[in-house]
Amino acid sequence: MKDKLKEGHAAPRSGARLVSPGSNSNTSTANSVPSVCSNPHSTGSTPSSKARSSSSSSTAPTPSNSTSGTTGCGKPLPSNLSPSGPSVSQTFTPSSGPQRTYRLYIPTNYNSSNPSPLLISYHGHDSSATAQEALTRFSNPTLNPNHIVIYPNGVSASWQGAPYAAPGIDDVAFSTELLADLGSRLCIDPERRYASGHSNGGGFVGTLACSEAGASRFAAFAASSGAFYQDAREGRGCDAEAVPKVPFLEVHGTADETIPYQGGSHAGECLPSLPYYVGSWAGRDELGGRRRNESVAVTRASGKATTRFVWDREETITHYQVEGLGHEWADGWGGFSTSPTMMEWFARWKLRGARV
Repeated sequence: MKDKLKEGHAAPRSGARLVSPGSNSNTSTANSVPSVCSNPHSTGSTPSSKARSSSSSSTAPTPSNSTSGTTGCGKPLPSNLSPSGPSVSQTFTPSSGPQRTYRLYIPTNYNSSNPSPLLISYHGHDSSATAQEALTRFSNPTLNPNHIVIYPNGVSASWQGAPYAAPGIDDVAFSTELLADLGSRLCIDPERRYASGHSNGGGFVGTLACSEAGASRFAAFAASSGAFYQDAREGRGCDAEAVPKVPFLEVHGTADETIPYQGGSHAGECLPSLPYYVGSWAGRDELGGRRRNESVAVTRASGKATTRFVWDREETITHYQVEGLGHEWADGWGGFSTSPTMMEWFARWKLRGARV
């Protein structure tokens, strides 16, 4: 599909310096940066290196507004929920597995007759929905006046795809079933649903994006300090042929010692380098071979500079390399903050013909 410049977004400057994250070469592409793992093309959460044909179907994400909502439109909010009020703990029992809990936030501008966008935010390992809400500030009405936000709790405080995840738990199925349940009770725009996560939650966002069930329901995906474990076990790979062109954003600190920027071993399994991981997404979306990634200095604070890497004018694959940041969700680090960056990027994407 021919690239189209998004409305309200200028083309990359012709004089921009073209580099790969972590590379000193002006001509390298991130696709050429290998994983530090023994098998750089392992099939785990890292997408397949096999190229897909560019999708020209109506399911390709596009930046526009939606006019139709879920069956929950027209229904009043439950009495314990109110726009811009505090989040409320909810329960949900999926078709398989134990009962789950999550926190639900209704934004200031929610209107039962006007479909709202929705964001799910997944916590890190050994964390919780409450902690994720505090970490991201997605329930702050100034930062987020429009998106319904879901903060789910993982079984055993973990998510599918990690070596320490609870065995037998299908978090992809849980997430898609939860979307359907919420859509029956709330007025949601099914074409503007987004997924984000931190650490293990960020890694799960990668797993979700790699699944047909996730990629056909969420318009875009974003991870902070993502733990993208590489593993060839069944159910952990990325089926590049089964999903459409997927927008993916990743934020990672160069001083992250938990999930190192350059990859390595963690929890008995391999983590790819971030340049390799995001470059693989670009290759899967057929971007790497058409245009080298552009680096743009977002902030220039000494020792805390943030650089943005993109692979096309639409910023389909976007990576923020945050100098000196550890295993954290950036909030004002050298002038860079993860939450508003994600929210602004999500606003660019819509998934036409999304599955409900």
